[in-house]
Amino acid sequence: HVMRDSSCNSFAMPNGCIFVNTGLLARIENEAQIATILGHEMAHVLFRHAALRSAQADESAKKARYLSAAGYLIAGGIGMYAVEDMSFRSSTAGYSRDTEREADSEGFRMAQKSGYDMTQAPAAFRHLIKDLEDFGEDGSSCGMYSDHPALNDRIDSFNGLLREYRAANGAIREREYRSAVRGVLAD
Repeated sequence: HVMRDSSCNSFAMPNGCIFVNTGLLARIENEAQIATILGHEMAHVLFRHAALRSAQADESAKKARYLSAAGYLIAGGIGMYAVEDMSFRSSTAGYSRDTEREADSEGFRMAQKSGYDMTQAPAAFRHLIKDLEDFGEDGSSCGMYSDHPALNDRIDSFNGLLREYRAANGAIREREYRSAVRGVLAD
């Protein structure tokens, strides 16, 4: 699914739906780069990362209800709100850095097996750095991707995968990509 949102982001839901923001589509230059991003999101679905995270959040919410009641009995309303805030933060946090690395690696392999030139993979993540810098954030840090490995580390990881899999010489398809997203970005 495409979301009309200027941020450079994509995500997978527990039900397997994948969303890509128009801001990301505008930054990406070719099919090989978007294949890297979509491969990453498909790996989250394949490994059920979102479903597992959702189950963990449900369990955290259950515990929070008990802690909230205890916080109210012990410290009054303030204790209850502090526990609820901790519960909300834990349930809305993203994936762990390990699941992000796993999704990067498997997504890389899926895009390569689909015939894409994986020398484009690091460039896809350089776009995320550029996006952060355009919003005045340090592009080398995680910024809004704070639950992810540092973007420069991810680029290094993709470069390592390139050496390991020798994944060059596949399709890039810049012209076709631009033609395909032109209508979506113009709306």
